[in-house]
Amino acid sequence: MIIEWNAHMFRSDSKRYPFHERAAYQPKEKMHFEDPLADYLNRMEQQGIDRAVLVHPEPYGDDHRLALDCVAARSDLLKTTALF
Repeated sequence: MIIEWNAHMFRSDSKRYPFHERAAYQPKEKMHFEDPLADYLNRMEQQGIDRAVLVHPEPYGDDHRLALDCVAARSDLLKTTALF
């Protein structure tokens, strides 16, 4: 079994998933995806990855909605970390 343990998700929907106003950095625009979960699941399948741990990215601060939404959609494959 292959488990990727360091995947980050960034989504282009900044109204639903805004970056924290005091984020230490903001990822480059090319890292913002319309549907990062679908893209990532396709990559997992192509590379033979069985499970993954999504690491909550710092730019979202303590707003964990994106990571939690991804895990809720595919809890059979994904787990996540959190920042507090």
